[in-house]
Amino acid sequence: APRSKIVDPLYSVPMPVLAGGHFVAKVLAEASVGVEGAWLLAPGSNVTLTLASTATEGSYLLLNFSVPADTASGLYDLYVRCGGELLTSPRSVWVLGEWPSELVFLHFTDIHIDIKVDGRSSSRYEAAVTLLNNLPVMFAVITGDDVDVGSDVPALRLFREITNRARKPTFIIPGNHDHAQTDEASFRERYYGVYIGPATWYRVIGRFLLVGLDTGLEGFLDSAQLRWLEGVLSEHRDKVKVLLMHHPFFNYATFGRVRGSWREVEKIRNVYSSWRDHIDSAKELLRLIEEYNVTLVLAGHVHGDAVVLYNDRTWFVTTTTTCAGIRPGDYRGFRIVRLSDRGEVLQLGVPGKNPLAGFSSFNIDLLKVAYVSDPQLKACTVKVSVAPGFELAIENLTVYYYVNGSVPASEYELYGDVDRVLGREVLSYGALHLVRAVVKVKPGEGFKVTAACYRDEAPPEVSIMMYTPRRPVSGKDSVMVYIRAVDEGYGIESVKLVYETPAGAREVRAEHVRGSTYQAMIPPLRAKEVRLKAVATDFAGNVGESSELTVSYVVPEVRVPKLTVSVKCEREVEVGREFKLTVRVSNEGNGTARSVVAELSAPEGIEPRSASQRWPSLEAGKSVAHEFKLKATKEGAYEIKVIVRAANHKAVEEVVKVTAKRPAGVEAYLPYLIVVAVAVVIVAVIAARRRRA
Repeated sequence: APRSKIVDPLYSVPMPVLAGGHFVAKVLAEASVGVEGAWLLAPGSNVTLTLASTATEGSYLLLNFSVPADTASGLYDLYVRCGGELLTSPRSVWVLGEWPSELVFLHFTDIHIDIKVDGRSSSRYEAAVTLLNNLPVMFAVITGDDVDVGSDVPALRLFREITNRARKPTFIIPGNHDHAQTDEASFRERYYGVYIGPATWYRVIGRFLLVGLDTGLEGFLDSAQLRWLEGVLSEHRDKVKVLLMHHPFFNYATFGRVRGSWREVEKIRNVYSSWRDHIDSAKELLRLIEEYNVTLVLAGHVHGDAVVLYNDRTWFVTTTTTCAGIRPGDYRGFRIVRLSDRGEVLQLGVPGKNPLAGFSSFNIDLLKVAYVSDPQLKACTVKVSVAPGFELAIENLTVYYYVNGSVPASEYELYGDVDRVLGREVLSYGALHLVRAVVKVKPGEGFKVTAACYRDEAPPEVSIMMYTPRRPVSGKDSVMVYIRAVDEGYGIESVKLVYETPAGAREVRAEHVRGSTYQAMIPPLRAKEVRLKAVATDFAGNVGESSELTVSYVVPEVRVPKLTVSVKCEREVEVGREFKLTVRVSNEGNGTARSVVAELSAPEGIEPRSASQRWPSLEAGKSVAHEFKLKATKEGAYEIKVIVRAANHKAVEEVVKVTAKRPAGVEAYLPYLIVVAVAVVIVAVIAARRRRA
């Protein structure tokens, strides 16, 4: 037989009820099982319920409980003793003194536990829960992608754990990531349905109707869910209606007023692709929204804002992701929504920002919160920082610590920045104590306060588990180092990796992976060996260090070209006569030169003034040569420059000096001719005289 359990209400779908009113709890149990008792539990409060009536629905008991009229407003755990078993549903009954005339709530979406974005996956969700506990709002809605992978049980447990630290109601629906790696049965019976709750639901809060929908993996509503939705809407025609769904009806960053009709849904622009791909579903959803006068449709999925006022009646509001990845220039965030019982939307985000004109969500990146407990819940630390520019003025922050109730409350003390603590109280909460502290916040500064029944004076234990690759290549490989850090006291605050080379020591932050495992990345280094040491600091300020480890790098032979150039040319040339200049390029290195080019440049008076010769490559030990044909156009002394360069080699330059002269003419030999002529005349005269004699 299936194990007895409370299936409604749950922390993801709490039941609103007035003090003095009634609510029905749905319990999986045999019809013959009797109910021995039921009560509500909140910090410092225990309220006995009266069982007014019992009914059955298949395998379920429907228990109609009466809430005492003097019950204080607040969020309660439900306890039912049934057939000898004690059944519990935490944070599932929301008692109000009267129905509200206005809803004020937070919209979170796309939490994506256990995704890694700038460190711990849960850090921004812890900030979100802290905001819910502190802002003047009534509850929060979360529109899906609660975990990053739907079958990740540790992530589902962590989501449940963090959510249940909230002291106000949370209404939650699934997104496509919550369906990831599940089928219909396992989603309901092993994963989301077990750790979070039902995929679809509705709640009536006085004049308001809140409906949770499931757009599934593909981003639309099937016909069965649409029929169910129409039944809910038709049954509550007089309510101000709010729909929650994961996939938005309109595209990312769509803002402004839109007019249209469900009859011509194809003509409406900027409809999100999953709805356009299932146009019949989109048409039917829009018909229900129009005919039943839905005021507000809240969605997420696209990790960015979009707000459309449809036909001046229905607000389609998409909120940026609270915790996961974003586009450049965007930010992670949340909304504050105010809605009157007349259907007036009074606020959709940061006051003063027009939601129809652009992003209007609050920026949650400006608030950092970490919550860490020891394994026995005998110490709990909250670390908070508020950056300048945060749009909400928070001067005093209420922080809740859930600690072990087996230790007397008087033994718990606060440690850390206790000078910031303005007040505290310890309330009994079942097997726990709830320590409630009010801490003064200074924008731009943080605080760290621990509630514990002991003082932590022992340093963390830290060791380097492994690194990869085992033989990194110098100058090429990054090295991932895995670190184990354990603290039996207040918990690990930070882990870093210190690595030392001959050039000096550097450090890099280690990111939390899961459990006691951290990882740090060393960038590519030109080194033969690197010495590593991991350092962990706990929330008490104690520091632990690992033993030193040496990583040996493979230093590859560096193969580089070495180019030399020689130029051969006549030193004297004739004007107007072609001469040759031979360039020889040699590679005396051990690597191939790529894309080698020899460029010749000459001054005016030498033609051509420039020329070049290219070779695709030049292997080590090889030479190439090229003859450039040149001509001097006038006399003079010239310097001809040759530059050889390659894609992987710096330029090599050689200069040759050339003198250009004109060729010799008759006038050059005239003096010699005159001398010869005179000599000839003299010889002739002497010869003539001899003959006469």
